[in-house]
Amino acid sequence: MGTYYDLSSAQNLLSLQQRYNLHRQCNNICTSIFFDKKLDFVILKKAVEIAYERNDALRVRIVKKGKIERQYWAESGLQRIELLDFTGKSSETMENRFSKIAKKRITYYDKPLSKVYFVITNDGKNGVCFINSHMILDSCGVTVFYRDLFEVYKALLQGNNLPKPLASYEKLLQKDLNYVKTPKRQADREFWMDQIHSGEPIWTDINGFGDLEEFRRKKKNPELRHINGELALRNKSKNLMIWFPEDIVQKAGQYCTSNGFSMQHLFFLAYRSYFSKVNKREKDIYFNISVARRGTLEEKNSGGTRVHAKPFRMKLEENITFREALEKIKEHQSNIYRHVDFDYLEIDMEYKSYYKVAPLGSYACGMFTFQPVSTTTSDESAVYTNWYDNGAYPGRIYLTVMDGDGNGALKCYYQYRISHVSVDTIKKLHTYMEHLFLAGIENDSMTIGSLLDLD
Repeated sequence: MGTYYDLSSAQNLLSLQQRYNLHRQCNNICTSIFFDKKLDFVILKKAVEIAYERNDALRVRIVKKGKIERQYWAESGLQRIELLDFTGKSSETMENRFSKIAKKRITYYDKPLSKVYFVITNDGKNGVCFINSHMILDSCGVTVFYRDLFEVYKALLQGNNLPKPLASYEKLLQKDLNYVKTPKRQADREFWMDQIHSGEPIWTDINGFGDLEEFRRKKKNPELRHINGELALRNKSKNLMIWFPEDIVQKAGQYCTSNGFSMQHLFFLAYRSYFSKVNKREKDIYFNISVARRGTLEEKNSGGTRVHAKPFRMKLEENITFREALEKIKEHQSNIYRHVDFDYLEIDMEYKSYYKVAPLGSYACGMFTFQPVSTTTSDESAVYTNWYDNGAYPGRIYLTVMDGDGNGALKCYYQYRISHVSVDTIKKLHTYMEHLFLAGIENDSMTIGSLLDLD
C-alpha cells in the first residue's frame, strides 16, 4: 500500500465541500471527447491501460484514518471499460445517459476515483466519456489525461515509440505538503492578511442588491456587508454553455497582444463590471477565482488537482478608463499569482474572524475560471469536447471559460444554482460581456461609468 499522505490544501477544500453537501456528487467532473474518425477500440483499450500506468494521479485512493482523510497510491486505478453505443438512438437519449453518469456519486473511500467509457455517438462519432473525482484531477489534469491517452493511441496505431512520460503528481504533492514549512508561506500569509485587513468586502449578487438588503432588514443592521444562509441543502445546479464568438475572440486577442494584456484580464473586467452594474453600480466587487498553479513544465505535464481558489477583489472608480482598469486588474492578478499557494480556507476563516461573520456567511456570489487549454491532437483531427453538469454546486454562479475545440471561439460554461439564477439572467450577463469587450477594444479610453451603461 505504501506511504500515506495528508490531503493538500486544494483537496481539503474539496473534501470540506463534499462532507457538508447533501448532493455528494459535487466533486464529480464528467467530460467527453469525440472525433469524426473511427477509432480502433481494441487499440484504444490498450492505450487507456498504458495511460493509467503513466498517470500516477489516477492511482490515488482516499481513506479515512479516524476522523482524518488521507491518501495513498494504489497499484492501479483502472476499472472495467464500458462501451456506450448510441447508433440509431436520439440525441436526447445519449445526453440523458451522460447526465446520469455525471450525477452519480463516485464511490469514495478506498476505491478508484475515475472511470472510462468508450462511446459511439448517435451521429457516428467515436470517442471517450471520462468521469473522475476532483480530488485526483482538476480540469487541466483532465486535459493532460486526454492528450496523453490519444498520443499513446497514435503511437500504438502507427507502431511508434510512446510519447514522453508524464511527470509525477506524487512528487508535486510532496512539495505542496512541505510548503507549510517554508519561508514563502509566511510571506504569502502577510500578503493575504494585508488584503483582508484593508477593509471589509461587500456582497454583490448576480440578481442585484435584494438579498443583502433583505438580510440587513432581518438583522436590523443597515451596515452589514455580508449575507448568511448559503446552505448546501439548496444547491441543485444546471449547466448552460454559450459560445463566445470567434470574431470577438480574434479582436480581443489582437488587442491583448498589442497592449500587453491577456484575454483573462478582459474577462475579469467584464465579469466584475456586470456585478457592479446590477448592484447599484457598486465600485467594490468581490468574487472567487480558480488558479491552475501549473507554471512549470513538470506541473503542466502531470495529473492531480493543483487548482487553488482565491478571492479576487477589485475596486474601480467610474472615471477611470477601460485601459486603466485592465492595468489595475493585471497588477492585482500578478500579486495574487505570486501568493497563490496560501490556503484558501485560512483566508476565509480570517475574513470571518476579523469581521465577525458567521460560518455560513459569504461575500462572494460568483466564481470564475479561465482555462482555455487546447485539446487538439497532434494529427489535428477534428475534436468535439463537452463538460456535463454534476447537478450540485455549493455557490450561486460559476463561469468557466474553455477552448472552443480549435475553432477560434471560446466556450463559456455557466454552472448555476437553479433555485437562485435564471437562464435569462445568464444570457444577460453573457451578452453584456460581449458588448463590453467590443466597446472597450474599439475605444479603450471609454470610462468604466460608460461601460456600465451598456446593455
